[in-house]
Amino acid sequence: MAAIQFVAMKLPQWITAKRTKKMSKTSANPAAEKSNKTMKNVSWIMLIMTIVMGFMLPAAMGVYWAIGGLVQMAQTAITQTIMARKQRK
Repeated sequence: MAAIQFVAMKLPQWITAKRTKKMSKTSANPAAEKSNKTMKNVSWIMLIMTIVMGFMLPAAMGVYWAIGGLVQMAQTAITQTIMARKQRK
């Protein structure tokens, strides 16, 4: 469950990084960097909380979160594919 949640959390970031690698950065935005850092910290805290609660709650909750993570990964892949096709047009 923890691995699935980690990949589901990181997948959009990996896809965005792959797409923006081709683009050059024009200028640094301190507010955006601070926001990104905060979002990164919150994501890690939520992942840790999910893992801890996964051990404390009944096993069905872990299964539920694992399936939810798989659905989230599929949704991200489908959405990114559609957006990429629209961008090419």
